[in-house]
Amino acid sequence: ARRRPVDVGGETYWVAPVESVIIRKLEGYQGGRSETHLRDIAGMLNSVPDQIDFKELESRIEKAMLADQWRKAKAFPL
Repeated sequence: ARRRPVDVGGETYWVAPVESVIIRKLEGYQGGRSETHLRDIAGMLNSVPDQIDFKELESRIEKAMLADQWRKAKAFPL
């Protein structure tokens, strides 16, 4: 329901919104502690901050009880 259309070379593709990808990465980090997830999130925060609805994201983070993982992701050095 949250997917977004992206036009690539005249073709429309539906992709998951950045907020959903970040949530999944936080869950992945919580489950396996792989810093790859934190690095990926930090990269998204640096490369597409204007595409992220931080109010929605932080609401979803709170509901999923991922606040500790979120703090680590935001502080992750690139």
